[in-house]
Amino acid sequence: MPAKVEVQQHVRPKYACRHCETHNTITPIKQAPVPPSPIPKGIATPSLLSQIITAKYQYHMPLYRQETQFKQWGIHLSRRTMSDWMMKSS
Repeated sequence: MPAKVEVQQHVRPKYACRHCETHNTITPIKQAPVPPSPIPKGIATPSLLSQIITAKYQYHMPLYRQETQFKQWGIHLSRRTMSDWMMKSS
């Protein structure tokens, strides 16, 4: 089965009380929380991290080769970024 890479986009709409806005009162604004991430404030999903770590340690694929592979898939992901993610996920 060939690899499949997709970009996940999380949409978090903001909601405000229209009645409060029209009557010049404090308007409570509500927004859904950010989905949890394995790396705080990071964009890497658990599956992407596991792909990078598994390729590196189980299949002995260096990060420069993974960087080339991601480029072939149309994704710009630098070795430095992958290295930082690996250190933060350990």
